[in-house]
Amino acid sequence: MRLSLLAIIGACTLVSPAVAQVVHDGSVNLLPMYGGVQKSRALRKADERFLADCDHLFQTRQAAAEHYASKGWEFIRKEDFNTAIKRFNQAWLLDSTNASAYWGFGAVAGTRGDFTNSLHYFQQTRKYDPTNLKVLLDISQTLLMRFELTKQPPDLENAIKCVQLFLTDSHDALGNFQAYEKIASAYLFKRDYESAWKYVDLATALNPIEVQKWTLLPELKRVAARE
Repeated sequence: MRLSLLAIIGACTLVSPAVAQVVHDGSVNLLPMYGGVQKSRALRKADERFLADCDHLFQTRQAAAEHYASKGWEFIRKEDFNTAIKRFNQAWLLDSTNASAYWGFGAVAGTRGDFTNSLHYFQQTRKYDPTNLKVLLDISQTLLMRFELTKQPPDLENAIKCVQLFLTDSHDALGNFQAYEKIASAYLFKRDYESAWKYVDLATALNPIEVQKWTLLPELKRVAARE
């Protein structure tokens, strides 16, 4: 997971793709895929110039898209989410199948508390890059966060399935540690304390110091203390 989706949740402004208005200013740059609105002629011309510049600077538009998606992640790490969206939009404009751009859209949507759209973009990431296992951890985290708000049991079940799918093919110790935390949280929510402790133990075997920092651990000890 490139950045925890437990970042501070802010307000999210959405523009429906069905909106027919022509947008003349740059406000659409702050919305994933430019909000799905129709751009003015001036904005379309600006896009054409940008694409032409990229055609000159990069061997392919796919390579240019990877560059701008990478820049988007740099701004996410700086918690500059508006600039991150601008870079991911540029990546998407260059290559609408760029999985990293959709991953970035999902990450930013999650920080804004827009969990449903966040999950949609993460699923698009999986569509365009089925080999991406790490996004499964973001999906599970988002499902857990949405469950805390809506208390819908399917979110827990799906979060567990995502983590299990990740663990099936993962050989990444850090990723596994993160996965154990998420699945332990899910089982704690389900009140399946035996399973929750199972994954705490697996995580402890990997990193006994860091597991003591898990926010779920005091609650698990309270409701299902070990002798």
